[in-house]
Amino acid sequence: MLNIKLPFKTRAPILACGADLKGAFALAKGNDAFLVDGFGDLSDIDNFIRYERAVKYYGKSLGVSPKAIACDLHPSYFSTSFAGGFASRVKGSRLVEIQHHEAHIASAIADNSIKGGVIGVAFDGTGFGSDGNIWGGEFFAGNIENLRRVARLEYIAMPGGEAAVREPWRMAASFLYSAFGGDFLNLDIDFVKNLDKKKWRVLKDMIDKKINSPLTSSVGRLFDAVGSLILLKGKIQKEAEIPIEMEKIAPNFCEDVYGFDNSQKGEISAIDASCVIRGVVKDLSKGIEKGVISAKFHN
Repeated sequence: MLNIKLPFKTRAPILACGADLKGAFALAKGNDAFLVDGFGDLSDIDNFIRYERAVKYYGKSLGVSPKAIACDLHPSYFSTSFAGGFASRVKGSRLVEIQHHEAHIASAIADNSIKGGVIGVAFDGTGFGSDGNIWGGEFFAGNIENLRRVARLEYIAMPGGEAAVREPWRMAASFLYSAFGGDFLNLDIDFVKNLDKKKWRVLKDMIDKKINSPLTSSVGRLFDAVGSLILLKGKIQKEAEIPIEMEKIAPNFCEDVYGFDNSQKGEISAIDASCVIRGVVKDLSKGIEKGVISAKFHN
């Protein structure tokens, strides 16, 4: 258990239930927050039981009777389901749903005792957005009490949903389709030469007909796409596998960059990564070293 001194005083005792893959929760009262983690993936029943028991144990031992139960906005998280059940059983408590990336920025504000306004950038894999899309490349402005989303990566189809996380070639194909249209099949790069055209036709149909292809602004999925183009990896075995490998091959001496396009979508700036994809494809077709391409992408 970690005791964190908050830069503000809570108005009521809080239980914050966290996300799913790296199970954790926090109890807060006054200026103190107590973080308990290490539960792993909460979809594992044994992990979830340990989590549930720990919430009850630490709430009692710390003398924190939560009146506000905070959970992730994602409706399918086990931690969200637990929070809803907990709130319904505790008289006088209320459930507070929090957007995943706003929580990331708020945690950084609290961790660094920032009292004023911030520009907060959340680059992530997956987070359920307030508009129903999958966020993960978000820019916020504001303070601990009020964060406004002011910019994001342009939405792109994530064919197969979670399958696109396990099979990053799907995101690479989706980004190529977005940047070049159907003509990307004529590109002179190894990824296209090795692409299973029958599988791509199925994916194209899913994207065009919006079947099981949620929209995402995730930087994690952009990393997967570029990494799949560079490293020719169709599947991954562990979380963040491709970004880790990309970082390993990137040299320190490279200062070149790929550009981005930017447009205004209402009150939000949308950052289009098509320029990056076209730049990566151009360098791959010219035989530029993969490590240099990775470095330019990181830069």
